[in-house]
Amino acid sequence: MQTNSSKLETVRQTGATQVDAQRINILNAAERVFLKKGLEASTMANIAEEAEINRVTLYRYFGDRDTLSFEIAVRMLERLAAHPFTSTSQTGSDAQQRLYALKGRAQTMIRDFETLRDAYRYLGMFDHLYGDHYPSTELAAWYREQVQRVVSLSRLNTGDFPYASVVVAYNTILAFLQQMAARGELLAEEQGVPLDEQLRVFHNMIGLYLDHLRASLPAQGPARKE
Repeated sequence: MQTNSSKLETVRQTGATQVDAQRINILNAAERVFLKKGLEASTMANIAEEAEINRVTLYRYFGDRDTLSFEIAVRMLERLAAHPFTSTSQTGSDAQQRLYALKGRAQTMIRDFETLRDAYRYLGMFDHLYGDHYPSTELAAWYREQVQRVVSLSRLNTGDFPYASVVVAYNTILAFLQQMAARGELLAEEQGVPLDEQLRVFHNMIGLYLDHLRASLPAQGPARKE
C-alpha cells in the first residue's frame, strides 16, 4: 500500500513528466513551423496551432519567439554534434590524432548533407535574422554557453593544437553548408556546377586543408590533458 508521501511523489513525477512532454511537443511544433514558414514569418500563434495548444499554455512555457528560436538553434547544433561519423585510429601526437578525428567529422557533415540539410538551413535562417546582435544579453550569454557545451571547441584550445585554424575551418564548413541548404539548387543552375559536385569538391578541399594542418604539427607532442 502506498503511503501519502509516496503517492505525493508519484503525482510530482507524473506532473514533471507531463511538463517535459508538453515542452518537447512545443519545441517539435516550433521546429516544424520555423522550417516551413521561415523564422521571420513565424508567429507564436502559428506555433500554438501546430502544437495543438492555446497561446496561454504556450506562453507558460516560452515567453516569446526569440526564446524558442534560440532553443531550436541549440537543438540543431546538438543534432550535428550527435551525428555519427567514421574515424580510424592514427599514430602521431595527440594534436595530430585530434585533427584526424575532426577531419572525419567535418567530411561526414559534408557527405551527409541531405540528412542534415534541415539543420543547416535552420542555422542559416537563425544567423540571417539575428546577424551581429541578439535580443538580450541574457539570451546571448545562454546561447554562448550552449554553443561551447555542444561544439566543445574550447577544449581544443590547449598545447600545440592549431585552434584558430580549426575554428576558421569549422565556420567555413557551416557557412558553405548553410548556403547550399538554402540556395544550393539555384546556385547550381546559375553557376553550372551540380550541387553534388560542389559538395564533393568542398569535401576534398576540407580534407586537404586538415591534412595540411596535421602534417605541419610535430609527430610527438605533450600528453593529452583531460
